[in-house]
Amino acid sequence: SDVFGTKHLSVVEKRILMKFLSYCVSEQEEEILKHATDKSFRDFLRHEKLTDNLIHFVVHSIAMVSPDAGAALGLSQTKKFLESLGRYGSTPFLWSMYGSGELPQAFCRLC
Repeated sequence: SDVFGTKHLSVVEKRILMKFLSYCVSEQEEEILKHATDKSFRDFLRHEKLTDNLIHFVVHSIAMVSPDAGAALGLSQTKKFLESLGRYGSTPFLWSMYGSGELPQAFCRLC
């Protein structure tokens, strides 16, 4: 929902980004990567017709990898980010709001 509130992306770019993110969540990684096994993540995003502005946002804000990282790593990081949204709140990140007791509790839930 934060995507729709930003002024840094045009309406067309927002639509392209949402289509790409929906595609990443709905398809299996092997299916997406069958033509991009030896490409960098940046080249993979260009192949998926993302603009330079969108590539910057996806690489640095969503996948959090180097632009020269492999397409498989970038895609797995993107999927991990998207699957983490809404797990412990509106953000995919875990941080303590009322002291440090929440962090051990969250890791205990993983066991």
